[in-house]
Amino acid sequence: MADGEVQLRSLERWLTIQWPNARDVTCAFVGSPKTGMSNDTSFLDVTWQENGAARNRKLVLRRAVEGLEVHPPQVCLAARSTELQHAVMQALDRSGAIPAPKVLPLERNVDWVGAPFFLMEFVAGITLSDFPSFTEIGPFVDAAPEARSKMYDRSLTHLAALHCVDWRAAGAAWLDRAAGDEPRCPAQMALWREYCAPIFERDEFPVLKQAVSWLSNNYPDEPAPSLVWGDARPQNILVNAALEPLTIMDWEGAAILPAEFDFAYWLWNDYFVHERVGVTRRSGVPSRHAQTEFYSRALGRSLQAVPYFRVLSLMTIVASMFNVYERLAGQGVALQADECARLRLRCIPAVARW
Repeated sequence: MADGEVQLRSLERWLTIQWPNARDVTCAFVGSPKTGMSNDTSFLDVTWQENGAARNRKLVLRRAVEGLEVHPPQVCLAARSTELQHAVMQALDRSGAIPAPKVLPLERNVDWVGAPFFLMEFVAGITLSDFPSFTEIGPFVDAAPEARSKMYDRSLTHLAALHCVDWRAAGAAWLDRAAGDEPRCPAQMALWREYCAPIFERDEFPVLKQAVSWLSNNYPDEPAPSLVWGDARPQNILVNAALEPLTIMDWEGAAILPAEFDFAYWLWNDYFVHERVGVTRRSGVPSRHAQTEFYSRALGRSLQAVPYFRVLSLMTIVASMFNVYERLAGQGVALQADECARLRLRCIPAVARW
């Protein structure tokens, strides 16, 4: 059998263990997403018999990938992003605060499909595009202004709800890099200095190096920490045809940090999909000022230390994207030099302009 067929038969046996009442479990691959590098992701169609009735369910398989992680592992308890994502989604399911995919148990035994993996529910919906930007073409552009406005309002409401989660009660305290009530930024910067060190060995990247140094020497007075998404942007929210958010995806960057980190990340993405690509803000899309006011109300407090978190979030974007382009270059995709030049010349200097 081909490797794919071997994996399918293994998954059938694994599901039979998870579902003791299931008989004649059959799995078939039915596609994969167009984007994403942190996992090997595939869609599965699963059929089985249970109590004399035919059942069918669509699941998503996420397998760990070898090589450099796109996001640095937050803690040794989840050394691979697959483990971290699974544990975070379990915590979110326990909290019930926001819509996130439900997951089956994590499987660390590599004998099943060649790597640690988990299965999660499939949610049918629309993923807003990165390339070209969803602000340039597609359902977001074609939607009514009211639909665009509601998408932003509901997405920011979900973001604030995430940041209000009692992450300790939800079972996510393991994700915290700091001890006790210590500030979170120093521990986070220790992680990112380690992550950036191999980048500086390969490339001088002076602006990124300057950002890392500034962040390490200018820690702010921090607001209370939250469970943060780490990749907060509309492209990671599955929506329906009316642009209503269905579920929030891609938790490999999750961490325990002040909520300001995620919101700064969200606003940088807003800059990237508008000014960065030369797209005029469409009718119904709130300005960054309006988004800030809306989010602050939903969060229930004013934002603090905003300049610091603008730089911190942008540093993480640039450093992780550098490694994404390195990986693509290693796969023969010839865009590394061009894209990294753009990151240096157009992204980080934007801190001074915005």
